Formats: sequence, C-alpha cells, structure tokens
Amino acid sequence: MTSNRSIERHFSRAAEAYHQLARVQQQAAEQLAAAVAELGLAPRRVLDIGCGTGFLTRRMLSQFPAAEVVALDLSPGMIEVARQQVPASASLEFVVAEAIEYQPAEPFDLVVSSSTLQWLQPFDRLFAKLHSMLAPGGHVCASIMLHGTLGELHSIRSDLFPALAPAQLLPESESVLASLEQCGFEVLAHQVQEDREWYATPSAALRSMREQGFTGGPLSTGRRPLTRGELAALLSEYEQRYTNGTGRVPVSFRHGMYLAKRC
Repeated sequence: MTSNRSIERHFSRAAEAYHQLARVQQQAAEQLAAAVAELGLAPRRVLDIGCGTGFLTRRMLSQFPAAEVVALDLSPGMIEVARQQVPASASLEFVVAEAIEYQPAEPFDLVVSSSTLQWLQPFDRLFAKLHSMLAPGGHVCASIMLHGTLGELHSIRSDLFPALAPAQLLPESESVLASLEQCGFEVLAHQVQEDREWYATPSAALRSMREQGFTGGPLSTGRRPLTRGELAALLSEYEQRYTNGTGRVPVSFRHGMYLAKRC
C-alpha cells in the first residue's frame, strides 16, 4: 500500500534520530512493559509489533528470559538500529514485515506494541489479525497514540488550511475499545495519559516531528504538502497561539494503554 511505503520511508530515514529524540515514546514503552509485568504472565512466544529501535523489545527480553521474542517492524532502518541497541540473544528474531501480512509459524502467547498500532487502522481488521495470531487465552497489550497527539499542529492546520487536513485521523480511545471487544477480546484494563514536550521555537518542534518520522503516512499528509508560504503562516500562528511564559512552545502526546485477553 502507498501509505505503508510512505511510513516505511519516513521511519527508515528517521531511525537514528528517533532513538535519540523519542522520549515520550520510550516512556510509553516503559509504562507498558511495567503494566505487562503486573499481569503475571509466563509466555512461551512474544511478538513485538512495530518494535522500532527496540525500546519495548529490550524490556520483553528482560521480563521473559525463557520466551522466544519476535521483533517485527515495517522499516528496515528501524530494525537495523534495533539490532545495535538490543543485546543479542538466541531467543530473539528480527523480522521486517507488515504486521497485517505477517504469517507466524506458531501462535503467540503475548502480542505487545507501543506507539505503533495507530498507523495500522482500520482496527477491526488489525485486531482480527492479532486474534488469529494468538493462542487461546493469549494477551494483546498495546500503547496507542490517540486523537490529541500533535494537537497544536493539527488544530492550526485545520483552522488555516481545512482543505489540506490529513487523510486519516488518530483514533479515539472509545473506538479502540469497541474494536477490541468486537474482535473477540476481553479488555482487562485501559487508561489514557497525556504528555507534553517543549521546544524553543515552532520550527524546532516541527523539525523534531520530522526527525521522528511523524511527517509521513495518512495521519500526517493531506492531498498535497504545504507550500513554503503556508508553512511560514503555520509557524507564525503556532508561535502566537501557543508560546508560554518562558517563550517555549508545546507538542502534545496522548497515549492509550490497553491490556486485553483473547476470549
């Protein structure tokens, strides 16, 4: 799919910078790993979807040393950085593939994913696929970016250039929960958390978004890119609307965490 190729290109280019800059995503992965640990599971096989540079993969290897761990990502660049960042292990396999097309040789007992599944909508198709990859009684545990992430940028873009809105919206938490239940999962726990990163200027904020790979795919791009003049207008409005008392501007993130069991 064209959108998937766009996502793959952006995240492959962004891989090195992503590992250094993605503080909010790293925090989300740590919180998800802690929540998974509290479930008291002992999985034989674990799948990390959208493993990126290995934030969550590293934790899964540590928490489940007896398990086989498959770290899957669409981006070869991300996998390359993950190989450098995650300690080598005979129980770890890296796979470059699209999650929706991946066909495991055996079912998994646990599927985890952090800051990735929002790229893989529609959720009814995605969660049906995850259900099919899990053993009976298996778990899916995910942290998903929700509507409100990059809210400042999306609000300004919608106000100034409504005809150039992104082709697809980030999901609401209610839609994630509904899709999980519709696809045969029992939701054990869920929560929503909001975080902010602060930058010296709107230009610095947008540069960080680009370096982290946020500027590709249907969640970021409209029917055409902004012109230089339109971008200048957006940056000016960003500064006027959101500069705080210290002269910095925010970038908001909204994560939903979902722990579910296959019925």
